[in-house]
Amino acid sequence: HGNVVMTELIAGDRIAAAAINLTAGTALYAFKIGWDLELAKVSPGVVHEAELLLESQNRLNEFTILDSCTSENSYIAPLWPERIPVATVVFCASRLSRWSQRLLNGGPKAKLAFPRW
Repeated sequence: HGNVVMTELIAGDRIAAAAINLTAGTALYAFKIGWDLELAKVSPGVVHEAELLLESQNRLNEFTILDSCTSENSYIAPLWPERIPVATVVFCASRLSRWSQRLLNGGPKAKLAFPRW
């Protein structure tokens, strides 16, 4: 369906690094990156991501958003300093799950109620 972009950084006749990126509309999201451990001293993963960003102006120009999906302390963070904020949301459908969530959140006094079978 065209929702995966796979890229490789080639050094001579070997794959130095490879990445899997997921797409949604005009956004490209980093998912997984791997590199040849024998080349780790020259940071092929970082070089790969830098080249990906440079190439985004040419062959990947249909994407208007490129998100590294990384934390601020990641080795990739200096390449992609801007991030899209993400939040965690929990939806509770049953009484037991709502009670459990209130208990975990330290919310109002939770009353244990067991469903009648």
